[in-house]
Amino acid sequence: MKVHKSDGACRECGGQLQVVDADDATMTVLCEDCGDEYLVESDAFGDGGTMYYVGFLAEQAEGVPDEPEDIEGDSAVDEE
Repeated sequence: MKVHKSDGACRECGGQLQVVDADDATMTVLCEDCGDEYLVESDAFGDGGTMYYVGFLAEQAEGVPDEPEDIEGDSAVDEE
């Protein structure tokens, strides 16, 4: 989940942040520009923890995989 630039930017380079993980107290953000990754509090972006923290956890609860799963009988590689 991308962080709106008006809400926050990378503390190292000012680049675009993306929330990549969250637990019961913190979020892990990754800068798309410089690659810096660090922890922030759940309400780090002035939203009281309602937009990014809850939004990220909701996306995770929906079960959207990070990588496509291999579905039996639907292989991307044809077997010869």
